[in-house]
Amino acid sequence: MAEHALLSASGSKKWIPCTRSARLEEQFLDEQSSYADEGTKCHDLMDIALRMYFFGEVPAPYPVTTVVFSAENKEVVSTEFVDLRTVDGRRKAGFTVEMDDAVEGFQKRVAEVTNRLKQDGVAFTVFIEHKVDYSSWAPEGFGTADVIIATSAKVWIFDLKYGKGVEVDANENTQMLLYGLGAWSDLSMAYDEVETLSLNIHQPRIGNFSSWEISLSDLLEWGEAVKPRAELAFAGEGDFVPGDHCESGFCRARFTCAARASACLVASAGLTPDTLISPEEIAELLPRLPDIEKWAKGLREYALKQAVDHGVRFPGYKLVEGRSNRYITDKATAQSRLSANGYPESGFMTEPELVGITALEELVGGNKAFTKLLGDIVQKPAGKPTLVPADDKRQEWQGSVTADDDFAD
Repeated sequence: MAEHALLSASGSKKWIPCTRSARLEEQFLDEQSSYADEGTKCHDLMDIALRMYFFGEVPAPYPVTTVVFSAENKEVVSTEFVDLRTVDGRRKAGFTVEMDDAVEGFQKRVAEVTNRLKQDGVAFTVFIEHKVDYSSWAPEGFGTADVIIATSAKVWIFDLKYGKGVEVDANENTQMLLYGLGAWSDLSMAYDEVETLSLNIHQPRIGNFSSWEISLSDLLEWGEAVKPRAELAFAGEGDFVPGDHCESGFCRARFTCAARASACLVASAGLTPDTLISPEEIAELLPRLPDIEKWAKGLREYALKQAVDHGVRFPGYKLVEGRSNRYITDKATAQSRLSANGYPESGFMTEPELVGITALEELVGGNKAFTKLLGDIVQKPAGKPTLVPADDKRQEWQGSVTADDDFAD
């Protein structure tokens, strides 16, 4: 597992405005999502590809481990070492075509700068996956910059983001600014005439490339301004300040943070009861609704996940099996039987599929006839768990479907 700073650069969009969030998040397990795992995998490939490109490094054979069970039901572990320089090797190692494309595009962006410097005869140094220390501005602060290109007058910092959910802008991006401070701190002895830093974010899956420049003097001024906020955050002091950063920054406390809940619930405070809401009051509520909706949806998902995965019981609520839809397992057989029993194709086909089960029941004369004709090729999967009031008449759920399965749809 990679080491992470309490005041991480990637988390700065949370702890700078809401200084209490950093220590609050320590109470929660960092449950890595599949999206985060994808990003880590892509960065592994980036590190390998760029070291090959810039330094001619040959990657060591990559171990691919497979676990199978023998006829005696014994676990057997086999390991195959693959060459990541080959397409077949990368696929066996779990690196996808999309990751190949993302890394190739990122490499081209970085090479554009180094090629231009070569043409201009400017000496430069390339650092890949370089740990930067910005603890002079944020206690124990450090991070890893994907690529740093340093010259005597200018420093470029590149960050590859594999996510495609939210477009990330380099303009005044606090993560990149902290990387900039750390890079300057590390390089200032050797590159003491740096005047400008170029901050670059490459987000290939949504076609986003964002670049922003800042002078060293402005960067250092920003660092001094953020320093008191960082000291409060490290000490767990200051205020809880809910906002867009709760959701966009994936704060681990965002579902149960009382300050955020209060901010959402007091949105209607001040409204006069027993009257209609005025246009002016609606206008005040409208900009607050997106965060209220995200908070409410997230809270429902959090409660369900806690109940299913961790056995948490919420007073007055229980888990029950949710609804599920029947489906025909062998559509070709269904079509043959319907035709053989004299039903016109126009009655059971909507090009190119069978009509729904409800329509088929009506066609053949009801549920009883439908069951007799097609019942053996109809399945109804178990419903996914859902959290309902305790007085719901459905039996309490005892299944094994996970909340992650539930959210997958």
